[in-house]
This record gives sequence, structure tokens and C-alpha cells, in this order.
Amino acid sequence: MWKLTGAQTAPFNARTYRQVAEGFDEYVSDLAMRATRLSSDVADGKLPREAALLQIARLSEDMGRASEAVKIMVPAGRNADAIHAARLFAADLFDQAFNQHRVYLETGDDAYRARAIDLHRQAVIQLNAARGNS
Repeated sequence: MWKLTGAQTAPFNARTYRQVAEGFDEYVSDLAMRATRLSSDVADGKLPREAALLQIARLSEDMGRASEAVKIMVPAGRNADAIHAARLFAADLFDQAFNQHRVYLETGDDAYRARAIDLHRQAVIQLNAARGNS
């Protein structure tokens, strides 16, 4: 909807933002867990790299769309700037984690997989910070 209208922001009251943000948090966390699972399955020899690369590309596109949506969502109320910044930072960290998973799948270098897992952990910390400031 926001893409159709070309809106740069979509202001929300505190209650509505909290509800939409909870959906965002669950969605991106699920996407990130699926990406981690793909890397783990490749590392364990359960899934061919080529199949995982195709799947990570789709998950990464979904994450990109979610990141664009959260940029537009603007909370209102107490700590709105801190909440928005933490959620934007989390989205960026998740994007970076996806990229590290992709590089791992392309190269097989475990350092990229370890970095992806660390970025995922940091992203969850940021989501929790955003939720704590709500």
C-alpha cells in the first residue's frame, strides 16, 4: 500500500505501532531463523549449497521488503525516536546477517557463518531494545 501511494512515512499512534511492530519483529525473526537453518543444513550436509542459495535469495528479498516497510513506519509517543532507531538498526543487522549467510553459502567459509550468527544475535538485542522502550 505504501509503495503504491509513494508515501515516505506512515505515522502510527503508539498502540497501532506496537501491534504492527510486533508483527514485523516476529516476521523478520522468522526469516532470520530460516536463513540460519539453511546455513546449518548446508554445514551439516543435509542440503546442497545451490538449493540453499536459491532459498536465501528469496528470504533476502522478503527481508528487504520488511526493511523498507519499517523505514516508513513512524511511531508516536514517548521514546518514539529511540524505538524507531532501534528497529531500523535491527533491520540493518538482519540484512547484514543475510548477506553473511549468502557469502557462507557461496564460499563455504565458516567465518561468514559465524559472523551471520553474531549479527543475528545483535539484531535480536536491538529488537528487544525497541520493544523495551515501547
